[in-house]
Amino acid sequence: MTDCSGTWDGAYSYDTHAEWVSFRAVLQDSGGLIGGETVEDCTYWELSHGPATAILAGTRSGRSVSFTKIYDSHRVALEPIHYAGTLTEDGNEIAGRWTISPGVSGTFIMRRPEIAAEEVEEAVEAEL
Repeated sequence: MTDCSGTWDGAYSYDTHAEWVSFRAVLQDSGGLIGGETVEDCTYWELSHGPATAILAGTRSGRSVSFTKIYDSHRVALEPIHYAGTLTEDGNEIAGRWTISPGVSGTFIMRRPEIAAEEVEEAVEAEL
């Protein structure tokens, strides 16, 4: 069983268009109970109000992860957003789907940032 605690860099997209919205999440996993927060790079939101922030609450059972995201401001989203994903065996990535309401959904992926940095460093070293 892998703990989800820590910082995650991620992105989500809507099924209706391919544009990805990036975010950073900080999760605390206490025996399968997940809490945390996100900060998103929502360009439309940043232009007038700064980054969009949200609170997360959910669960992890083995490699299955689910949580609900509620934005701090109703100007971003009125309804809670439900995420359901799978944690990779090494515990460094979560990928899955999100839904707000029937007909409004998409995909998401989250990775631990230190893993991405290590992969870049290894690729650079391999080129030398």
